[in-house]
Amino acid sequence: MCYEEEILERAERLGALTSGVSGNGPSLFAITKEGNEGPIVEEFSKHGEVLGALASGVSGNGPSLFAITKEGDEGPIVEEFSKHGEVRVVELVSHGSLGRTFKG
Repeated sequence: MCYEEEILERAERLGALTSGVSGNGPSLFAITKEGNEGPIVEEFSKHGEVLGALASGVSGNGPSLFAITKEGDEGPIVEEFSKHGEVRVVELVSHGSLGRTFKG
């Protein structure tokens, strides 16, 4: 078992609904029920910086990185992403069955 798998197994024992590895970093992630993230954040903090994204990933041939946060929580993520290139912060201002509108 590799190092990352051991960390993810511990996160699931601590209550993560699922967990995994994303990108070339590798970046670890876990999904929890609201209010149950404390032990998992503590576990992940032992192994590196926890940025607090609600979701993140890699897309395109660039590659392009993205992260979704609650308003006001984007600071650490913008700071980290800025080390690797241009950062755009956009805000979802409306959504519906026909698509999404972004500002920024």
